[in-house]
Amino acid sequence: MKFIWAHSRREQLIALALTLLSFPILYLSLELPKRIVNDAISDAQPRNVFGVEFDPVGYLLLLSVALLGLVIINGLFKMRINTYKGIIGERLVRRLRYLLVDRVLRFPLARFQRVSQGEIIAP
Repeated sequence: MKFIWAHSRREQLIALALTLLSFPILYLSLELPKRIVNDAISDAQPRNVFGVEFDPVGYLLLLSVALLGLVIINGLFKMRINTYKGIIGERLVRRLRYLLVDRVLRFPLARFQRVSQGEIIAP
């Protein structure tokens, strides 16, 4: 845990910020289906949205397009966060391998002749 925090503090905080930014989008994408069912389908009255009046079918289409947009944006957030987590992980593994090779090379060369390769660095 200390190794991860010491070598990727900035990246971890960026990943946290991206995750926190995705929460409102996630909430809206979960809230909108309730609005579609409760407001657009069950209520047959015209709706006024930002000064524009929509009939029930138009309002349903508006909410459906908004839901599609939110689902796409949420998917993009998730994709970016997971890609970024993968990049962080690969960088940390590479750094750990370099550290391991550096420490293994501190042993005298005669030691490597007596020990098998699998004992030096186990996969």
